[in-house]
Amino acid sequence: MNIIGTIVINMDALQELRKELKDSVRQIEMKLVDLPSEDSKEYDPSEEVVMMTKVRTIETIIFIIECKMYRENKN
Repeated sequence: MNIIGTIVINMDALQELRKELKDSVRQIEMKLVDLPSEDSKEYDPSEEVVMMTKVRTIETIIFIIECKMYRENKN
């Protein structure tokens, strides 16, 4: 059994986790919009890189959850 299957067995719990993760992505994306622009003296590219890495990691987890849900619905 994979990590997602070990952590979450119930499909309702999977859907709730997916929803919470999508909300997290939206919150991070909102913070990205508020970062100083590249023209600004306060611009720090590392902040953007860290946030985008978080977004991609969360989106990967969401994808794994959606695959698990699809596979469960197919059976």
